Amino acid sequence: MLSVEGLTLEYGAVRAIDDVSFKVNEGELFSIVGPNGAGKTSMFNVLTGLTPATSGQVRLDGEVISGLPPHGVAQRGIARSFQNLALFSNSTVLENAMAGRHRLMQRGLFAGMCFWGPAKREEIAHRARVEEILDFLDIDHYRHSVVTELPYGLQKRVELARALATEPRLLLVDEPAAGLNLEETEDIARFLLDVVSEWGATVVLIEHDMGMVMDISDRVLVLDFGRLVGVGTPAEIVKNERVAAAYLGEEVI
Repeated sequence: MLSVEGLTLEYGAVRAIDDVSFKVNEGELFSIVGPNGAGKTSMFNVLTGLTPATSGQVRLDGEVISGLPPHGVAQRGIARSFQNLALFSNSTVLENAMAGRHRLMQRGLFAGMCFWGPAKREEIAHRARVEEILDFLDIDHYRHSVVTELPYGLQKRVELARALATEPRLLLVDEPAAGLNLEETEDIARFLLDVVSEWGATVVLIEHDMGMVMDISDRVLVLDFGRLVGVGTPAEIVKNERVAAAYLGEEVI
């Protein structure tokens, strides 16, 4: 489904991503892990068009998408959540999630302003779908709460809800368990598994909680200083000496 070929991202003399290639299969929960500064979020920024790659290509179903702007990437069915929350802080949970429906709306500005006929029916249909998403994430009873009034763990779910509202085929999730307690982490893990099994989406996950990664991932890719040092099933990764060296701070050859 997703093919990354020889991807390199340079900031001056620094290579945030160094000639990385990998593939993600449809219906897979694929995780990217590595120490801080390994290039994980930089990878997401390139995949979603926020940062242009220095070289290499990204393909989705065979189509080259590297070089597309973020809205072009989103139109092709890729959505993401952010490591640092990027919510509309003065808006409600429902309004934040509805923002994710923007790419799917067909009616123009003036029809929306008048809010009648087809535009009204479209808004009602999108609202119904968003209500399903909020119910799925168990935050439907917070729909009218301003997001800044919610605990951090619930704000993480709102971020995920907005991404799901775009109806992605490929969902990129950046450290959803960061700052969460054990129960909240288990909930996020369950939601991601359900997104794959029930919603039919493919998930690429960045996460530091290795217990969660090893429990739910089909395959794991390990980065260290922008370089790929290992990719395989969780069982293969834990036995990989190059991966162990990267995490222990030893030199990786």
